[in-house]
Amino acid sequence: MHNISKLSWDDWKLVIAVAKAGSTGRAAELLRINQSTVFRRIHHLEHALGAQLFDKERSGYTLTPLAESILPKITEISGLTHDIERSLLGADRDPVGSVTISLGQSIAFLIMDGLADFLSANPNIKVVINASTQLVSLRDREADIVVRGSNDPDPTLFGRRVMTVRYAIYMNTTIARKKKIQHLGPGEYNQFRWIVPALSLANTDVGAWIRKHDLLDSAVLSVDDVEIGFAAVEKGIGVAVLPTFIGDRRSKIKRVSEELPGLKTDLWVLCHEDQRNTTRISLLRSALSEYLKFDDKQRH
Repeated sequence: MHNISKLSWDDWKLVIAVAKAGSTGRAAELLRINQSTVFRRIHHLEHALGAQLFDKERSGYTLTPLAESILPKITEISGLTHDIERSLLGADRDPVGSVTISLGQSIAFLIMDGLADFLSANPNIKVVINASTQLVSLRDREADIVVRGSNDPDPTLFGRRVMTVRYAIYMNTTIARKKKIQHLGPGEYNQFRWIVPALSLANTDVGAWIRKHDLLDSAVLSVDDVEIGFAAVEKGIGVAVLPTFIGDRRSKIKRVSEELPGLKTDLWVLCHEDQRNTTRISLLRSALSEYLKFDDKQRH
């Protein structure tokens, strides 16, 4: 190995990102840089080390034995570095800087009015929205705030439950009107084509409900994002179990069931404990919590 003294901590963060993502494209998203930059920096890093860290396979990037041996050590250092950064950020009292939020697309659309008011009242705060269903690490500062559904949130996180998400069956409004459908009972479920959660979401409560009612054979489309599910129902592709706090707002779809018993998830707005007193994060977390909580009350 040679030139190792010229390597920076950013180089090692790149190793962690590629190892976690399994591809240069996903690593680029995590690091918010171009994929070509990731590829170039990996080449530079391996050249500086005089050793290969990744095997480039058709399915993605896998760790070499060397990388596997050093990954736990640099991951530990990364965690300590982020702990120090969060402690320093926690002392920040000025409402200035950037805040990254991770949340689903549907909720991102829902909070826009409240976000517009917040940014108008706090002109020195910039907000980055990471609209994704992928879980992110607050400890590793992949986001500053997460808005997520969970009935058992991580106890090391700080925040509040803002609403209980309930679910019902929805179908295209025009189709429901033409077929004069007001309500679907369990005996009628198999008469319709279904849009169901993708395999990656099979262990969710909605996935379990679909299996309980033997609807997988009636499925014509599987999706891994709620917003795509709404779009598919709007296009008349099939019926789906969707959250009522969003579904009841859509004019192109119609609720054709009561709230499904046993299907409910608490929605939380969370940040890391170390950043609860960082002013810009605290202000935005409180604003999102109040907006979503108020909005929930308005619908009931």
